[in-house]
Amino acid sequence: MSPFHIQLKESGVKLNIDINEDLPKVKADFNKISWVIANLVGNALRYVPKDGTGKIEISAKKTMNKVLVSVSDNGTGIPEDMQEKIFEKFVKANDSQGGTGLGLAISREIMLAHGGEIWVSSKQGAGSTFYFTLYFSG
Repeated sequence: MSPFHIQLKESGVKLNIDINEDLPKVKADFNKISWVIANLVGNALRYVPKDGTGKIEISAKKTMNKVLVSVSDNGTGIPEDMQEKIFEKFVKANDSQGGTGLGLAISREIMLAHGGEIWVSSKQGAGSTFYFTLYFSG
């Protein structure tokens, strides 16, 4: 069961998971990558509509020598001038939504420690997609 099951149900937000089952194994600490995904989903839950139209999608696909994971939402989006800054400590795209401003900075550190990258594509009023990459093992 998703750690967000109750929150998703109560807020009427739909979570879709689109992960190809034949993805190659990656070099990663399961707990740390799970934390990154949970952080991205938790952030998305703060910003998506709570009127039954909110959507979050987690997907993963194989690219050249990496797995590309994305967490997309149809929330409020992030202003363009904040899209790089939000990965810095204590920076929040929207102060009214709570949080410490550390989650994305920690996520970036975890991805860097794994040799991967993390970034966002967002349009204000049209949602956000956070991406990260992990290298294949072996």
